[in-house]
Amino acid sequence: PCGVDTASFRPGTKAEARRALGLSDEEFVILQVGRIVPRKGVDNVIRAVGRMDSARPVRLLIVGGDVAGADPQASAEIARLQAVVSERGVADAVNFTGAQPHAALRDFYVAADVVVSTPWYAPSALAVLEAMACGTPVVGSAVGGIRQAVVDGVTGYLVPPRDPVMLAQRLQRLRAVPV
Repeated sequence: PCGVDTASFRPGTKAEARRALGLSDEEFVILQVGRIVPRKGVDNVIRAVGRMDSARPVRLLIVGGDVAGADPQASAEIARLQAVVSERGVADAVNFTGAQPHAALRDFYVAADVVVSTPWYAPSALAVLEAMACGTPVVGSAVGGIRQAVVDGVTGYLVPPRDPVMLAQRLQRLRAVPV
C-alpha cells in the first residue's frame, strides 16, 4: 500500500494556504491532482462542476501535467480537457496549474474544500492519501487503490467512475456543509 510523509503532508490553515495560492475565501475549491491522462477521469470532474448550481462560486484546480500551465499545443489531453471546459461553459471556474513541485502540493491540499480523484483505473491512491493527511475531505472513484484507501462515508466518499451526475451530487452535499 501507499504511504505518505506526514511531516510534509499535514493539516494547516486554509486561509493562509488560499492567500499563498491567490484563491478567494468565498469559493468552494475542488482540487484534482495527478497525471493528465484520459484514465484519470479529469473530464468527469469538469462535467460534474458544470452540473453544480451557482449558489456559491466553484473553483476547480487541476494540478498536474508535464509542463507548467495548460498548453494545449504541448498536450493532446490538455487540449481535449479544455474543449470539455468550453463545452460545459465552465471556463471561469477551471484552472489548469500545470505540474507543481511535490513540496508545493501541501498548500493546494490545505486550500481545497475537497480533493477529487475519479479515475476509472487506479492502482494506487497517493493524492487521496496526501489529501487525507492534510485533513481535507476526499471524493474518489470506487476503484483500485482508492477503494482500499477510502471507507465510504467515514474517511471520505466513493462514487462510481465516469459518473459526473453522482459526483456533482456528492460535491453539492459537501458544499452545503462547510468543512
